[in-house]
Amino acid sequence: KTNGSNSDVNGSNATLGARIAEVSVDAEARTVEIQWRDGPPSTFHMVWLRDHDRSPATVDEHHQRTIDSGAIPLDMEAVTVTSSPEGSHLHIKWLQEVAGVQESTFDAEWLKRHCFFSRLRSSQSQEQSETWGVEMCERLPSLAVPYDQVMGSDAALLQLLQNTARCGLGVVSETPHDSKSSRIAAERIGPIRHTFYGGWWETKVLPEGHEANIDSAYSTVALPPHTDGNYWEDPPGLQIFFCLQADPKGGDTVLVDGFRIAEAVKAKDPEAFEVLCTTPLAFQHKDPENHVVAIHHVFGTDASGRVTRVHINGLDRDTLLLPPAQIPAFYRAWRCLQDVMWDPAHQVVVKLVPGDLLVINNRRVLHGRTAFNSSSGRSLVGGYISYEDFTSKLRVLEARSQKGVLA
Repeated sequence: KTNGSNSDVNGSNATLGARIAEVSVDAEARTVEIQWRDGPPSTFHMVWLRDHDRSPATVDEHHQRTIDSGAIPLDMEAVTVTSSPEGSHLHIKWLQEVAGVQESTFDAEWLKRHCFFSRLRSSQSQEQSETWGVEMCERLPSLAVPYDQVMGSDAALLQLLQNTARCGLGVVSETPHDSKSSRIAAERIGPIRHTFYGGWWETKVLPEGHEANIDSAYSTVALPPHTDGNYWEDPPGLQIFFCLQADPKGGDTVLVDGFRIAEAVKAKDPEAFEVLCTTPLAFQHKDPENHVVAIHHVFGTDASGRVTRVHINGLDRDTLLLPPAQIPAFYRAWRCLQDVMWDPAHQVVVKLVPGDLLVINNRRVLHGRTAFNSSSGRSLVGGYISYEDFTSKLRVLEARSQKGVLA
């Protein structure tokens, strides 16, 4: 029989400080409650604990499950539940044997981090404490990480990724003034996503009728703050911008924190917020070679109601399909959204100049621009990176940093 051992999915089982003070079992509810030496208690169901045993009998070397969770009895019962003398581990001896496992051992830090309510509290506080408005104008330079450091050090790359995760924005400064160097810097985060705009594209003024002129971005007009790619089922995770040539008098970049906007709408008009969270909106892109349509909510939320992504682009909104009785409420909510979004207190206006590479969390931060002169030659290059590649690199580098092996 196998004694299971639990560790994090990245293979680390090092405790970072969590210690168990006391363990109790509710036999009727089939739960284990852990009193920690610091912080509120955590409760885990027996079936959940058995399902998350990480022994070789249930999880292989690729961190993939080898048994179906449906094979775990719903009446899982423990013979004994104890903690190690130092409180760093939880030990369970099971009444039922499943896949050859009779005992399981769980790392205390892993349990504390994966307690449902602990994760909920930490994620909510992180998002609330890091939203921003116009004050980001002064703060943005502090997010910059020099190009040479990003290219030569995983520690510097981690700093860039953590800035992006925390604020929705990151900056690589002192980037060589050419498209190739900026693309290589972006690829330190993850592979460039290819779309019908290309991979590493260039945004500059194109004449009417040009085959590549398939979006208003290729004009000189001002663009309202928006998120990109809402007409795709999986909109881009990160968007990268690098300025090759600026317009000295126009073409400023406008940034808006969508999470701050969600907070402001909810505070101003809770009913409008609810409408924007629950009304399905269609977005489309149409050109001679492509016609894509997808449906999203303006504010995407998780199971707890916390806003985790935004989809805002009035230019790409498709036909609104709602019962007539719901129409007034939607347009009232949309007007509230626009009023909040255009409030100068919520907008950051910056001029991208050659050397600065801007990283944007497209699930959170809206971008737009002011109008500019076509004779200026204003040109930006950039691309998309999937959110999964971004968070994957972030997790890997944070794990290495915790182990002290980050270069």
